[in-house]
Amino acid sequence: MILVKGGNVDLLLDSGHTLVLPSSYGLIHDTDGRHLDKCSLFIGPTTFTDEAVSRIDDDARAYFGSDYEPRRAVIDVPEGKWDLYGHVAEIIYYRPGRLEGDWVHPFSTPQPLYEQAGWFWLRLPDDCRLTHRGIEQP
Repeated sequence: MILVKGGNVDLLLDSGHTLVLPSSYGLIHDTDGRHLDKCSLFIGPTTFTDEAVSRIDDDARAYFGSDYEPRRAVIDVPEGKWDLYGHVAEIIYYRPGRLEGDWVHPFSTPQPLYEQAGWFWLRLPDDCRLTHRGIEQP
């Protein structure tokens, strides 16, 4: 299932530069890896609709909480060649739902960040662990 796990994303690069992304950008994750790599976070333009999501899986319910009412979102992650933008030392994002608030995750080893057509792709190692607790590993 593809989820928009948050927004208001700031990426602190190992160069010392902070990439502050537009508030209209969502933090997108394919929890089962069916459509997008499951050890990747995509950040790009996201439009939320008024349409309620009829069914969400247990992982999404654990992430957002039982009282959260998710809405369908429209995203268009580009295909093709991505260019290396830099390496992310820390990600800060706003998370809605049960654990609402600003979440901060420093990486012990900066992670590669790619860019294409205004979208960003944060590629995490294959042993990543992204759960309802956030980015557990790396």
